[in-house]
Amino acid sequence: MEAYLYKNNAMQDQGITITRPWSPEMYEHNARVMTQRRRATRLAMEAALHAGDEEEVRYIARAICAVQHGQGYTVPQIVSDALTTLDAMAGYWMYQETWPALLERGIVQPTQLEFVGYRET
Repeated sequence: MEAYLYKNNAMQDQGITITRPWSPEMYEHNARVMTQRRRATRLAMEAALHAGDEEEVRYIARAICAVQHGQGYTVPQIVSDALTTLDAMAGYWMYQETWPALLERGIVQPTQLEFVGYRET
């Protein structure tokens, strides 16, 4: 299947031509975005852990895992589960759910790059 240009054949986002299906350039770009956001999320988790802020650890874990860990879980178990989930997370989940929740609470700062190809235009 050959890629075709989206809508008016001129859709560009961050200097990348948007195609359907996605081009290799779009996949590579979004992989770089995921790397940046995983790193920022991991650093935020480590900072919360180092500060002994269990509430923040639990919030970050919930943003990553989409479930709340009950009181029966230890902090190391929560962190382990969250970081394992983070490493396997799909780009769309990071785009749609995790990153907005962390940004809204000020846990992470916007990254230099944004995902391409998800927006409807």
